[in-house]
Formats: sequence, structure tokens, C-alpha cells
Amino acid sequence: MGDRRLRDLLASGEAIIAPGVYDMISARMACQAGFNALYVGGYGISASHLGLPDVGLMSYTDVVQQVRSIVRNSTIPVIADADTGYGGLVNLRLTVRGFEDAGASAIQIEDQNFPKRCAHAKGVQVITKAEMVRKVKVACDSRSSEDFLI
Repeated sequence: MGDRRLRDLLASGEAIIAPGVYDMISARMACQAGFNALYVGGYGISASHLGLPDVGLMSYTDVVQQVRSIVRNSTIPVIADADTGYGGLVNLRLTVRGFEDAGASAIQIEDQNFPKRCAHAKGVQVITKAEMVRKVKVACDSRSSEDFLI
């Protein structure tokens, strides 16, 4: 069963301000400050856990586990960075299911080539528009609830 809270926020026309969080203390602070959603980004998780930029060193398992912990201990919807889907289309299918199962309300999928580079670095290359359309279609087809946003 999906979480409708983020979809309902979008439908309300209210501004959604989702601060970037990366661990339990940052998530709790954001919830207590009155924000209406959280954003869990790969850069924040990588920087807080490894002290390094988001260059693909954090695995899918590492990130989805952190998202699961944040969701379980938060009272507001969580939007998560699902990287490039952690590989090809088959990986993307499992990624979508994993983040949905972890309780995220939405994911974002990057349009970078895999393996990706830090988005702030020079030389970042993106996939074609047709490839990205395929990724979005696979992601949407992989979710179990339309309330899980892509």
C-alpha cells in the first residue's frame, strides 16, 4: 500500500519544502522544525558516512537501508535519491521496489550514464532522452502503488 501524503501535498498546491537529510538526527530536526517532507540525497549520505562526494561509492543496499531508517523514524513523507537506478533496467526495477518497500513516498532517478560521477564535477555525461523515457516507464511499471511517485 502506497503513502498518499506526498501526492495529497502536491494536489493541495501548497509549497513542498523538503530539506536534505542524511541521518536520524537531521531527519528528526527537520520534522520538529515543521517541514512537510524530507529529501534524502546520495551526496548527504555519502558525505556523512564516508566523508566523500557522491561518486557511486555508496551501494544501493547502503542507501536504501538509510532511507528505511529515516522513514521509520519520521512523521512526514520522504523523497529519496535513487541514483541512476544502480545499473541497467533490471537493476532499476529492483531499486524502485526496494525504495517503495523501505517506505519512501517518491524517488528521483538521475539521467547520468552508469557508473555516474558526482553531479557537481566536470565531464558529467547524460543518457539520451529516449533512454531516460524508457527508465521512467520501467520505474513506473515497477511500483506496486501509483501513490509511490517517480
